[in-house]
Amino acid sequence: MCLLNLLLTAFALAAAPAFADPPPPLDWRGQVRAFNAEHCKHPAWGTSHSECDYRLAKGHGRDRQGRVR
Repeated sequence: MCLLNLLLTAFALAAAPAFADPPPPLDWRGQVRAFNAEHCKHPAWGTSHSECDYRLAKGHGRDRQGRVR
């Protein structure tokens, strides 16, 4: 049984990638906002509409004493 566990562990380690994906950039929100401002110009689902939805949701959560980030 111990040999089986050792072999399974060895195969799992051999199949695992050597390097993990790099961590996301620290300012990923800023990059998303910049991309959105440049590419999403439609008024129904563009930046201003998204910001309005966010403000409404945040106010709604605050009124109900919920936790909104």
